Amino acid sequence: MSNDLRSWFVTFPNGMIPLVENWGCDNMVTFIDDFSRYVWVYFLKEKSEVFSKFREFELVAGKISDSKIACLRSDNGGEYLGAEFSEYLKQKHVKRQLTCPNTPQQNRVSERKNRHLAEITRSLIHGKNMPGRFWAEAMRTAAYVINRLPSQTLQYISPFEKLNQTKPTVSYFSVFGCVCYVFIPGHLRHKMEKKAIRCVFVGYDPERKGWHCCDPNTGKVYVSRNVIFDENSTWWSADSKVLPDTEQLKEGLRTS
Repeated sequence: MSNDLRSWFVTFPNGMIPLVENWGCDNMVTFIDDFSRYVWVYFLKEKSEVFSKFREFELVAGKISDSKIACLRSDNGGEYLGAEFSEYLKQKHVKRQLTCPNTPQQNRVSERKNRHLAEITRSLIHGKNMPGRFWAEAMRTAAYVINRLPSQTLQYISPFEKLNQTKPTVSYFSVFGCVCYVFIPGHLRHKMEKKAIRCVFVGYDPERKGWHCCDPNTGKVYVSRNVIFDENSTWWSADSKVLPDTEQLKEGLRTS
């Protein structure tokens, strides 16, 4: 493990199975800080978008610390070896480190983190019998939670604390996929309309103090702090067809 903040970053692309309904993204990429083991997840329509997602991530990382990305570790995927990406890393003085073909053990950090993400995502999806179209929200929430869980590798502090030098607040955590009720302010509704909308809790907002709540009937996502949770309730019955299948999702997140 690196001793300096953000001196190493580990990244790995994952080809996801095409289970998303009307979402359009069936690939993802993770960026992992080797110092803190903090993980960021981005979703892609095509693997060729990895470079643009790296630049998005670079901006986010820059807000956390003045330290620069010193090294990018990845496999030999063509999305990492393109001329534009290579030139950009050279200009930014970012060292490239490639793993040897068919040797996932050289990227153990990424291997373990992706496996952990897959396990938590499956639990979130199946816990409330959610349809597969919510896998991205579940994956994003899994990363959010993992970043705030104590880690044996970090002497039982969380990646969040290691990175930010402060303990995370988790009192606002709720059960993913549970039924919730989002209050609608008076100026946004008619006097005779309902004061709250029945939704499903689908995650946390990384930049605002609010919960993400989705109305499955319309697909609209609300970001609000005025939410009442019914953690014992679920929108979908126990006999609903749940996607993605456990083994399929496991295969989709397996590194090569």
